[in-house]
Amino acid sequence: MAGLLGEIYSQGDRLKRKLVGLLADPIGSVQQTAGLLSDYRNEDNALQSQAFADPRNPLRVTDPKAIGLLTDRALAGPLSMAPVGMTYYRNSRGPSPDNGAGYMMFADSPDRIGVYGNHTWQFDDKQFMPSEILDAGTKEAQRQIARALLKDKAALRELGAHPRQLAADANPQDIVNSAGLWDNPGLVETVWNHLLAPKGYKMVRTSDGALLFDPSHVQPRAAKDWWED
Repeated sequence: MAGLLGEIYSQGDRLKRKLVGLLADPIGSVQQTAGLLSDYRNEDNALQSQAFADPRNPLRVTDPKAIGLLTDRALAGPLSMAPVGMTYYRNSRGPSPDNGAGYMMFADSPDRIGVYGNHTWQFDDKQFMPSEILDAGTKEAQRQIARALLKDKAALRELGAHPRQLAADANPQDIVNSAGLWDNPGLVETVWNHLLAPKGYKMVRTSDGALLFDPSHVQPRAAKDWWED
């Protein structure tokens, strides 16, 4: 029951933050949503062409994997992992958001990160194009991550893990207490070198947080507005 209540409250917090983003920048929020929907439609069209590629029999399934992806996307909805105008937070003990690891992990609420220092930082995902954000909760993203991890066979042997198993850990349910794949800097470097950098991803979104690689996108936390209380 505690887990169910936690999920309910978590979803409520996400809806509240969506409303905050809409109130703070309604035009930007609408533009980002339109961009996400456009990208989603284009991806769906490409998958449909791949799934039904026989022009003589347009109802014949030619690619079962593409059908599976279409089903997953239909069940999840176009914005299930792409909330509008989300702000993410991290704390640091020093005067910089970057602790030297080469990447930064953020939570979706400032109330969860107090133990990590007294300097609070934030970034808003509206500064990125939809194509620059990898949603780690989608099966397609996890397939891409698994393919990238296959490039590091030495690490896979050392860990004794299958890349699909590691890729599933790319979407931790509680990034503050356990970041899954992202707690391993070597694997993060592999994913960066073989997926994120080549494809131009600047941000990874997880179920309750995000990863960022360039501290220039981060700002000190702004003063709270009345609707955040």
